[in-house]
Amino acid sequence: MKSAEQDRKLTFREWLEHIWYYYKWQILILGLIAIFVIIATVQLFTKSDPDVGIMVVGKTTLTAEGTADFKEVCYSLMSDYNDDGEKSVNYLELTVSENGETTNAQYNSDLTALQRFNTEVASGNSIIYLVNEAYYERLKEFGVLAKLTDVLPASAIPAETVDEYGVYLRELEIHFAAGFSRLPGKLVLCIRRSPEQDDITYGRTMEYWRGNQLFFRSLFEYKHPTEE
Repeated sequence: MKSAEQDRKLTFREWLEHIWYYYKWQILILGLIAIFVIIATVQLFTKSDPDVGIMVVGKTTLTAEGTADFKEVCYSLMSDYNDDGEKSVNYLELTVSENGETTNAQYNSDLTALQRFNTEVASGNSIIYLVNEAYYERLKEFGVLAKLTDVLPASAIPAETVDEYGVYLRELEIHFAAGFSRLPGKLVLCIRRSPEQDDITYGRTMEYWRGNQLFFRSLFEYKHPTEE
């Protein structure tokens, strides 16, 4: 026969305590999975596509403040090229050492940066590049760069250029703008060829590339305010 204790129905609190006692690890795991799914879903539906993609490679590191200044200048020059209601810049910075720096830590860091660089060229969002001379040569070897004359009016191209594909940042007035002024003037500014001309199929649309081309032109035509 059942005892009175066995016949008594559990209260809701007792039932919860019973479930927790026997299944707490399963509940915790399921809870973490649910949180992950919710966060991923929110990010998926709230993330906007970038209007512009810029990759910086060199012996430089922008601080959080410097990156914010850099993007603020970009926002002031660009339009909402993809018409999604928001201006967005995809900024990727890869810090690499200069020649002669050969410590193990720097070697490993440079190797990681090179791998990330190769991945970005193959399938990333970056269309506009600000890179040191070594990585500029890599871009030319890949055959992905557009000639300045193909993407800019003659009036926007400075008298001094590295070659037909790029110009040193120091030759442009944009180098005086906040954020940009923290980057080495010897970085080379260049842009990727359009997807229609590119031998590497990297998944970017012509619309995205055209937005980057317009922004690229604005960098060359920028006039820094003079103090009176």
